[in-house]
Amino acid sequence: MSIKKKIHKTASLLLSVLLVTSCGGEGAMLVGSGVFRNFGEPSVGVGRAAPPAEPMAEVICIDPGHGFDDAGCSSELLGGMDEAQVNLAIALMLDEELRGRGYTTILTHDGESFPVTSAYDNNNKFKPEERTAYAETLDIDYYVSIHCNSFEAPDVSGIRVYYFDGPIKTEHTSGEMAQSINDEIIASLGEGTDSTVHDMKKGVFHVLKATSVPASLIEVGFVTNPTDAANMIDSVWQRAFAVGVAEGIDKYYRADETETENET
Repeated sequence: MSIKKKIHKTASLLLSVLLVTSCGGEGAMLVGSGVFRNFGEPSVGVGRAAPPAEPMAEVICIDPGHGFDDAGCSSELLGGMDEAQVNLAIALMLDEELRGRGYTTILTHDGESFPVTSAYDNNNKFKPEERTAYAETLDIDYYVSIHCNSFEAPDVSGIRVYYFDGPIKTEHTSGEMAQSINDEIIASLGEGTDSTVHDMKKGVFHVLKATSVPASLIEVGFVTNPTDAANMIDSVWQRAFAVGVAEGIDKYYRADETETENET
């Protein structure tokens, strides 16, 4: 698989540079220095699985929404930042939190480059169709996409956890996971947190419908709401949010594992 080098650099909120070193699979990749190297053993970063400290069986794909020539939502309340930067900062924290809990993780991109798939259309935008095409080449168990929301009315606020309950993605695998994530976000951020779960049976989120594994799309808040915007550019809040998502995923899988053991 080839890698599309980012044309216009997007500064990360929290990480200045994420160096690309190697990638599992066949072929070559473009690293941060612009030098081509052969793919080697999996490493941390886009398309590379991080080795967990205490291995869990599940592999989680984390998708930071937008990026590259697509900044996503914008608002002066973000203090010069854009949605793509917020998404990436939180996704990188979520990656750390999940690996710390023993999961293997794969990022769809690291803000510097993205994988070229059969859906690539020769531009510097990483479209949802390209993201899901990439995810479908991976041996993953869950797909989680991080986004921000916006609305004309500034008083509209809150976190939204979306899932799609399709023929393969049953209530057990998608709905219960989404609820677990929602519950743990509230537990991590504190009671009174405005966070709700939505089944996208008639929704328009391509990444939920086109992935064959269970998936969630999480809107971390509204960039048009003063409180939400202040939260999403606060590194302490970002970390608490990432902890909540990671705990939700972890508790779901560990409870499922315990239930399976009790049945045998």
